[in-house]
Amino acid sequence: MKILEKYNFYNIKKQKIKFSKSLIIWVFFLFIGIVVPSIVAIKNESQKEEASKLYNWQLSKELSKGTVFEQKVYIPGYITKYGVLFTTYGRSNKGKIKVELSQGNKKKVEIIDMSKIKDNDFHFFNLKFFQFKKGEATLKIEGIDGEVGNSVSMHETEDIMYGELLQNGENTEKSLVQRLEFYEVNTIVTGQIIFLFLAISSYFYFLKLIKKQKKNNIKIYIVTALIAFFLINIKAPVLSFKAEPYAEEFYDFFYYARKGITGNIFRMEGGYFPLFHRLIAILIAKLGFNAKWTIFLMSNVAILIISFGSSVFILHRFRKYGNIFFRFTISILFAVFNIFPYAETHTFIAFAYMNIIMIFYISLIDFNELKRKNYILLMILTVLLCISKLHYITLLPVAMGILILLWKKLKVREKIFLTSIVLSTMIQLVYTYRHTKNWIRFDNEPAYRIVGRHTTVWFRPIGKIKILEIINIGTHQIIQQFISIFNFGIEQSQNILNLNMMYLIIFIIIVGILVYISIKNRNRESVIILSLLSLIFINSYLNVISKVWSGLNLWSTAFGAINTRHALLTRIPMLLILVLIPSILKRNIGEKRNNIKILYNILIIFIISRYSPIINNNVFRYDEVHSDWKIYSKFYKTERWTLPIYPFFIMENQKGYYIGKETGKIEYTYFLGEKYYLDDLNSKEETTEMVLPKPLKLEYLYTKRVRNYNFDKIKLIGYDIQGNKVLELLQLNDKERSYIGFKNDNPNIEISKIQFLNENNRKAYIVPEIVIGTP
Repeated sequence: MKILEKYNFYNIKKQKIKFSKSLIIWVFFLFIGIVVPSIVAIKNESQKEEASKLYNWQLSKELSKGTVFEQKVYIPGYITKYGVLFTTYGRSNKGKIKVELSQGNKKKVEIIDMSKIKDNDFHFFNLKFFQFKKGEATLKIEGIDGEVGNSVSMHETEDIMYGELLQNGENTEKSLVQRLEFYEVNTIVTGQIIFLFLAISSYFYFLKLIKKQKKNNIKIYIVTALIAFFLINIKAPVLSFKAEPYAEEFYDFFYYARKGITGNIFRMEGGYFPLFHRLIAILIAKLGFNAKWTIFLMSNVAILIISFGSSVFILHRFRKYGNIFFRFTISILFAVFNIFPYAETHTFIAFAYMNIIMIFYISLIDFNELKRKNYILLMILTVLLCISKLHYITLLPVAMGILILLWKKLKVREKIFLTSIVLSTMIQLVYTYRHTKNWIRFDNEPAYRIVGRHTTVWFRPIGKIKILEIINIGTHQIIQQFISIFNFGIEQSQNILNLNMMYLIIFIIIVGILVYISIKNRNRESVIILSLLSLIFINSYLNVISKVWSGLNLWSTAFGAINTRHALLTRIPMLLILVLIPSILKRNIGEKRNNIKILYNILIIFIISRYSPIINNNVFRYDEVHSDWKIYSKFYKTERWTLPIYPFFIMENQKGYYIGKETGKIEYTYFLGEKYYLDDLNSKEETTEMVLPKPLKLEYLYTKRVRNYNFDKIKLIGYDIQGNKVLELLQLNDKERSYIGFKNDNPNIEISKIQFLNENNRKAYIVPEIVIGTP
């Protein structure tokens, strides 16, 4: 109660306590916007599940009286389930078995009635695993009184998860087929918990600050941005405090930024001019940190820019567009919530797509209220925001149209603002066009393509454009983006054509109303709404022209919004229009403030409910990331290296080889070295050894283990052409990791065959896909 009074949750007036109407909204956001999604993210990171693979499996001897099986197992953390795969032979067996788990002086025993065991199913033991420490333990399963022909058996496999199975004291060279579920509090989980504490503490401090909004204006802005930053850290550790390089971030930005400014600041990326993030990369590189910390800073600066850029709306300057909590919700919406997968918005190579939000905020400002210095800085920022991604050329016709149609009514500073957008987007357009030397024409495809490093942008010649096709495909995806704002899902039984038509009609009506109100009001907000509507159509049709979007019979067969970055300038403007609706209605319905407050609350609850990141499945888990930058960054200092930077492999002064099965995985599809598909591996999901297509001086090798979580490290054994063992390397990574790497410091001997073993020289299984880097 004292806390609620402290933060003004209760208004005391005339000795009577009135329940604050804001309390429900404040608490709702705290739990649904911060606490619950954070707990989901922490649970997703800490909760693990692993099971043995059925490699060359067989049934064990029956657990009749006197039969004893014993195996070393690993306690990885707080185990919630642990079981073994049994078979009953399809019969009702009689007798009991004893299951014993021991670790030092601690021992737990369970007696199980064999009649309770299901056929070909895991039976989970009740052994109070929480009482055991992390580390090795011994599992013992013994038949008490069963008879041969009337007892259960267990499944054995060559996939040895940790220890080998002993049957009556004899080594079977196999392991029990096990399944376990557990929670692990690792460094990532610890970091998430710390950031959750910081987010909640900052939120309560925010509530204290808003009692004097004008006085605490800047503090409120900084705290809002920090809350967003903390929440992103909880949701996406791999982009923040456990940052790993992603895609072109390494080669197109980190690599060339460290080469120097001259010749690199104007370097293209995918055919366009990424000046904004090129400058940021160069500035960070010039700080002089090593490769590990430079990538860390680049990733974190990206999400800091998103956090502080999206939080600008909380400033007192924008109070006419909503109360403090509405503006706070909008700020967190764009910075944190699930509008698009984070790979499309929050990585270093993609964060500039979110610049449209800052450009929108700038357009809301009355420039005449700004000091000259601040105005000049804002115009410079506008130019940089526009010269970042090719898709911002969609702003060119919008800004130019406003200048032409409203020239006489625009103020000088407004004209300069629009002119800066026109000039910057024209620079982008001319820059892209001048790189036509990188365009390739295919005779069998009516298209050109701009080729950057691993990046392809298609453009069809004007003569090949079909207007009706553009309108059909583009409008269909506009409606899908519109549906995605309000619709949480669709049942397969629903009529897709009818549903699409219904939303098309609703969209047309809403557009008509917005156009009517905008023409009627004739103010800044009206122009912005018409601009956003134009941007929705221009961006969508541009995606069709560039062959990003395509399809046939979409209205009757296709349902669902495209969740890639190319759709961002279609969906985000729709949300920005939603942001302006309360202020538009306020202007048109007069002083009915209670109605406006109700509308604010409805929109806040809708936004939090619809976009709160409770479902946290669109961010890479750390154990699913190819790179292990804390280790691999050290290779960057050497003269030659091969590095896995998802979804690519980057090489410097090395020749690369992909050896394995034919796969459609993007990291191998775009592999720049030689590829060898081995016929004997095409039907396999796993292997323990591989004969190389030719002898290689192996220096780097990367592969993936068959499980996402592991309990021991593995070794790489290399043999020469005569079959002599000439190489032994231990994996560089932590034992738990799935994606692993090896480094040979003396790559002087040619290797013809490789084999994988664990530290106890037992078979270790990998996915039959390896990448080798040679001098």
